[in-house]
Amino acid sequence: MPGARAVLERASSKGIDVAGVPFRLMDRLLSAGAVEQAAALVDLAVFLKGGQPEVFRALCADLDRGAPEALSEVVANRNLHVKTRWEAICWAVFVRGRAGLPTEGRGPHRIATFWDSGEVPLDLVTPMQDWAELTQNWRCFSDAHAKRFIQRVAGADAARDYDALWHPAVKSDVFRLYWLFDGGGLYVDADSVPRPAVPDFLEKAGGGLWALSMTRLPHAVTLNGFLAAPRGLALVSGLIERVRRNLRDHPEGPIFWLSGPGALTTHLWETACQVNLVPQGIYKDQLFQQVDAEYKRTPANWRVMEQTKGLRDFDWLTRWFAAQG
Repeated sequence: MPGARAVLERASSKGIDVAGVPFRLMDRLLSAGAVEQAAALVDLAVFLKGGQPEVFRALCADLDRGAPEALSEVVANRNLHVKTRWEAICWAVFVRGRAGLPTEGRGPHRIATFWDSGEVPLDLVTPMQDWAELTQNWRCFSDAHAKRFIQRVAGADAARDYDALWHPAVKSDVFRLYWLFDGGGLYVDADSVPRPAVPDFLEKAGGGLWALSMTRLPHAVTLNGFLAAPRGLALVSGLIERVRRNLRDHPEGPIFWLSGPGALTTHLWETACQVNLVPQGIYKDQLFQQVDAEYKRTPANWRVMEQTKGLRDFDWLTRWFAAQG
């Protein structure tokens, strides 16, 4: 894309940091469905930092061929930094599962969310009401409700494991998987508001797992805050087992890798399961947007809690790659 490169060169020559632009432009093309133009962005890799140019060039090549071959080579290259290899995994998962909004099919129809206590903060009441207005089959589960639900659908051992978890964020990660597997539906995080395309999505998003990818960033991780799936999906069952194993083997964190987006992304990478991944430009405008709730500045937010404990995502990532051999 010669025009874009010239603009970025001029801006860079004036001392403007343009390192975030290539991935934002990539997301714009992906969200517009103009994947055939993605290869033309390859020259913008020179404006990226660290190992990101290698990931970006591989991404351009793989989008052109329709399979994550070059990205897989980046992942396998032990001479590269683990963060670079992780970024390649995130994008490889997206290349495999890239999707727009659904156009046909039977939708999930029901919606669930989770808030551990019975008292929902005031700044989350209106977002929850917005979701509830989309369907009569909406429910917010508390910690106690979720424990009883898991005991009913998965047994006493699963309920005891759930009850022993140390933070509401982990509990919500675990609960949503059992809820999706048991009856299917759309799970959404409590700190979110629906966007205009959600009613149509609820009618048509059937036939597999639907999730969102952060495609404006070098690490296009698959999010678990908006998950839709039909009942009894094997992918969800496998993810439940992975998360339970993670939590058993590595108690107390970090949550991102044990049960959150890191766990979902690595599961999709290792299993190559069929999934529908919506790019960031589409989901921000059409499906799902987070709100800046007050609780996020307190230990009720898992990131705040882990920062006070000194837990670092990088430490887990290093161990994970070492375990891959």
